Amino acid sequence: MTAPVPPAGIVLGQTTDEAGNPHTLVLNVDAGAREALLHADKVFAVISGASRFSVSGDAAAAANSWRFAVNSGQTGPEAPMIVIKSAPGKSVKDHASDLASYSAAAELNEDPVGAYLRLNALIADVISKTESQDPDAYLYTDLVAQLRAPSWTGVLIFNATATIPGEVSGQPTGALADRQVVAHNLRLDVAPVAVPGTFSSLFGVVDQSQASGDALPAGVRYLRALFINSALSDYVQG
Repeated sequence: MTAPVPPAGIVLGQTTDEAGNPHTLVLNVDAGAREALLHADKVFAVISGASRFSVSGDAAAAANSWRFAVNSGQTGPEAPMIVIKSAPGKSVKDHASDLASYSAAAELNEDPVGAYLRLNALIADVISKTESQDPDAYLYTDLVAQLRAPSWTGVLIFNATATIPGEVSGQPTGALADRQVVAHNLRLDVAPVAVPGTFSSLFGVVDQSQASGDALPAGVRYLRALFINSALSDYVQG
């Protein structure tokens, strides 16, 4: 059992819910890693492993009535991974392929080489989805554009946990109501590290299906949701 991560919070992003209430997503790492993230001129940080970080906040991130949290204790293929990029000049995709460019890699990852391999596999998977003939490829178009954009800065979270509201666009979500599912990706467009009082634009993709082996309730074959600029842009379940 790993010791708890000492609290040394960094605000990843601040969002508002459907009632206008603020929600702050806070990254907790040890003091040395915190200094590396806050004081480096150009940060590209990849963060993974329960002994290296935790994420807290008043109610995680919000978009309309949806809530997104990060369970650092989750292991296996659904374990979360956080990417922070604070300066333009080189894309996330290019940084990801160069382990030497990872800030404080050993302090922020239990297995730096494993994190490097996993991040590159996640990026390759996202790109392959947009190059396929799948009608749902549009879900990933914006994400791929930002992964390739040297100018983009912000926070990416792979495998956040999304809590589905009881109603979406006036329609009940039935067996999915209040259920937690994996969000393939959550993106906060903000110049890291976030300044208190400034709000982030949230983008995200939820893409779950029984055919892919995802844990959905009986009778629900698929669930797809797209978030753009902190609002739900598209939702379908069947």
